[in-house]
Amino acid sequence: MSEVRVWRSRAAEILNDPSSAVLFAQDASKCGGALSGSMADVVAVYEAMEGSGTAQCFAARAGDELMGLAVVVRERLPPHGVRAAVVDRLAVKHEAGRSRTFELLMAAAEEYARECGCAAIYYSVPAGSPQAQMMFLSSDRYTNTNHVFVGRLG
Repeated sequence: MSEVRVWRSRAAEILNDPSSAVLFAQDASKCGGALSGSMADVVAVYEAMEGSGTAQCFAARAGDELMGLAVVVRERLPPHGVRAAVVDRLAVKHEAGRSRTFELLMAAAEEYARECGCAAIYYSVPAGSPQAQMMFLSSDRYTNTNHVFVGRLG
């Protein structure tokens, strides 16, 4: 397998790649499918956020193969008025090299947040997921601050 590289990309470029459907399905299954819309809806939302300058997408590829993706959203957190970044989505293929791909995507997200003047970066992960395990391994840089509960409203 080729070396995994991460770069900034447009949402449509990543999400129109057939491999992204597998990544989204894996991601949705870890979250119980509680908040998974259609791929067309996801592309439209991320493109609008990119257009407003509030989101940046990242693609991780080994050669031409999409190995992972991340979407980072910038916002001001009330009531503090502090600029922060939120990793809205981070999905990595189940194949070998998963932890390295995850680390590369998180490093790109952190770098982007710093460039935007953010004071912190938040990432909510599904309990018991591989991402949660990797975040606990990064406990020298991240603090587990709270638990997030999701419920359908319809």
